[in-house]
Amino acid sequence: MRIPIAGNNIGYARVEFDGDCQNIVDTDEKKQFLNDVRIGMAIHLSLEESAVTNMDAGCGSIIVNFTIEHSNITVLNSSIEKLGQLTTSGNLIIQLTDGSSMKVCLKWFAYNF
Repeated sequence: MRIPIAGNNIGYARVEFDGDCQNIVDTDEKKQFLNDVRIGMAIHLSLEESAVTNMDAGCGSIIVNFTIEHSNITVLNSSIEKLGQLTTSGNLIIQLTDGSSMKVCLKWFAYNF
């Protein structure tokens, strides 16, 4: 787990993707999948890729936990709000390196700590 940069505000998030976790979790594909999700989240949330950290994936469809960090609390709160809007509208789709895409389910959880 990466230690946050001093002075940064932290938000924790969880999103769930439709898909078979057995194809991602505990496979060689996990690292690339998480990198693709990091890039996609950064694009969708208008953040630097380095702001999306501590990525991990588990089963239950495909659950991805991650941290969003930013020095500006307003930007962080805005990013978490945008994540909620994207997931509840069904408009959060992540493009994967292999050319396929994954859509986030309408379940999400994010909060500031």
